[in-house]
Amino acid sequence: MDLFAPLTSLVFVAIAYIAGSVKIINEGEAALVERFGRYQRTLAPGLNFTLPIVDTIVIDTTREQVFDVPPQDAVTRDGVSLKADAVVFWEIKDLYKVHYNVDDVKEAIENFVLTNLRTAVSQMSLMEVLSARSDLNNSLLAELNEVTDDWGVNIRRVDVKDIDPSESVIRSMEQRRVAEDTKASAILEAQGKKQAAIEEAESRKVAAIYEAEGIRDAVQRIAEAVQSDPQQADALKEVIRYLIAQRYVAASEKIGESNNSKVIFMDPHNLTDALDSLIAGETSTLPGGGGNPNN
Repeated sequence: MDLFAPLTSLVFVAIAYIAGSVKIINEGEAALVERFGRYQRTLAPGLNFTLPIVDTIVIDTTREQVFDVPPQDAVTRDGVSLKADAVVFWEIKDLYKVHYNVDDVKEAIENFVLTNLRTAVSQMSLMEVLSARSDLNNSLLAELNEVTDDWGVNIRRVDVKDIDPSESVIRSMEQRRVAEDTKASAILEAQGKKQAAIEEAESRKVAAIYEAEGIRDAVQRIAEAVQSDPQQADALKEVIRYLIAQRYVAASEKIGESNNSKVIFMDPHNLTDALDSLIAGETSTLPGGGGNPNN
C-alpha cells in the first residue's frame, strides 16, 4: 500500500498539470501567450495547451466595444465657444499590437478623439458644425483609422453626440431667429398691401374711365337735344347745373374724408360760362370733342 502512495501522488500531480495547461478560448476573444515575460504565440479560439507556471495568458475580447468621450471645450472658426462630446465604436483586430504597441489603447483613442474634435470644430463655422455633423463624424473616423491601425485597433464609427453652444450664443441665435421671422412676416405683409393698393388703383382707374365716358356721352346727347330743340335749352341748362353741383358736392365730401388739411378753390362764373358754351353747341369743350359741328 505504501508503494502506491507516491505513484498516486504523481498521478494527481500529472492530472493537475494537464488540467492547468488546458486553456479554452471562446469565440470573439483573442489570447497571447507570454513565457517568462516574452511573447510566445497567439492562441486561436477553441482548446489550447500551455505550460503552467511558466506561461502567462493575456485574453481580450475582439467584439465591438463602445465608450463615451467626455464633453470637450472647443471654439468654432467664427469664434463661438461650445462643448461637444462623442461616442466611439471600436474593436481589436490585432491583440499583439494592442498589447505591445500602446500602453492603454482606450485612453489613447479617447485623447486622440478629443484633440481631433477640437481641431475639426475650429475649422468649421457654428452653422456648419450644427448642420454638417455627418461630415464631422466622417472626418474624425478617417483621421482615427490612420493612427489606430498601428495600435491594432479598428474604429468602426465615431458619432459626435451633443453640441452645446454657450447660453449667450443660444440667446443670440433665438433673437436672430425671431428677427428673421418678424422680417419675413413684415415683407409678406408689405407685399400684400402693395398688391392690394395696385389692384384698388386699377379698379378706380377703370371705374373713372367708364364714368368719364358715361358723362361725355350724356353731355353729348344733351347738347344734341338742345340744338335740335332750342326751346328746351333753359330747362336742360338748369338740369345740368344741378347735376354738376351734385357731383361737386359728392366729390368734396369724398375729399373731406381725409384727415389732411386741404383748401379747394372753384370759380362758379367759369363753370357757368362753360355750361352756356356747352349748351350752345360748342362740343370742343367736351372730352374727346372736336370743333363746332356747325362749322
